[in-house]
Amino acid sequence: MQLRLLVHGIQAAPPVKDSGNDLIAIRKRSFRAFQVRTTTGDAIDKPRVAMLYHILAVVKLPVVDVRFVTRDAEIYLFSRDEFSHLKGGLSRYRDHIFSDRLLDKMFDDRVPNNCAAANRWSNAEKRKRRLNRRSTRFLAGA
Repeated sequence: MQLRLLVHGIQAAPPVKDSGNDLIAIRKRSFRAFQVRTTTGDAIDKPRVAMLYHILAVVKLPVVDVRFVTRDAEIYLFSRDEFSHLKGGLSRYRDHIFSDRLLDKMFDDRVPNNCAAANRWSNAEKRKRRLNRRSTRFLAGA
């Protein structure tokens, strides 16, 4: 998973302390917490609702002669918002297969995510920008 992200310009590493996230990923100025699940079938092993993460990555590993073939793994990406609506198996979500388009969407700072700490941060940023605009307008009028 880390190498696949690196190929797409995203640095990722496991956290030092077990925080429930499997990877912390950075792309430009965006930080995302990944929860990674592995399956050999079509099932999606959903994490506990209380876990804090931005992106659920489900890695489907093919098995050939009782061996995992990591080279041919399919990775499905779901935002935390989409997680609660998942029904059925991976075969229903072909549009969630790892791609540049999907990564751009997941790392877009304009799209709010459902992690409480990140929402508090983005709300604080919005307030700060509003105050900066107001003070700029005030100073321009003076």
